[in-house]
Amino acid sequence: VNLCTNLEFLTGAYAEYIRIPHRIAEKNLYKIPSSLPFQQAAAAEPLACVVHAMDRIKLTPPETICVIGAGPCGLFFVQLAKMIGAQVICVGRSPEKLAVAKNFGADHIVSTLQVKDVEQEIKKFTSHDLGADVVVESVGMPDTWELAPPHFARAVELIASGKIDVRPIIAGERRLKDLAQIFQKGVTENPLKIAVIP
Repeated sequence: VNLCTNLEFLTGAYAEYIRIPHRIAEKNLYKIPSSLPFQQAAAAEPLACVVHAMDRIKLTPPETICVIGAGPCGLFFVQLAKMIGAQVICVGRSPEKLAVAKNFGADHIVSTLQVKDVEQEIKKFTSHDLGADVVVESVGMPDTWELAPPHFARAVELIASGKIDVRPIIAGERRLKDLAQIFQKGVTENPLKIAVIP
């Protein structure tokens, strides 16, 4: 269900050039700082969704947050939670992505490939074995653009100021002509993010 009262689509992506309808350009374009590379600015949209979620969670130190999923959004949750001083447990499958979570400051990482009882493992890292104060599932539920604009501005500022580091989340750059290979790699290897350059 789409709740937009005045819906206009922008069909097309992964193109060297695209014509953007006036209404979309007027309402949805955001000027990024000239010092912020496009590859990093592209991470502002998923980060904005995480900023929105963190605003709603109202996590305070020394509370513990358990982040399920070590993809881009999960890694943003780790960084934002550490910025406010929370204890962070990150749960995931990929050793490479869990290593990034640890580098971003996760206090504990739990590999679902190595631990049989994930819930009990999480409880070991919490006060009185009661579990985390907040649990966030960040494996793949999409957020709506309509709720994101104020959070998008904050996301751009967090990336541009260096408070949130998106560089380890960008697994590389590929040319537009290699799009089929990029998606095939996504099926077999599931990289974090790949910047597609025209």
